[in-house]
Amino acid sequence: MNQRTYKSFSGFTPLECLIALVVLSALFLFIGQFVHTT
Repeated sequence: MNQRTYKSFSGFTPLECLIALVVLSALFLFIGQFVHTT
């Protein structure tokens, strides 16, 4: 079992949280634009 992957699952680093936030906001923007066009 890889301890590095297990650590990232148990507790996220500030950088991982920031990346997740950016990805989520980009996803919401994409969904919002898709809904507006249809």
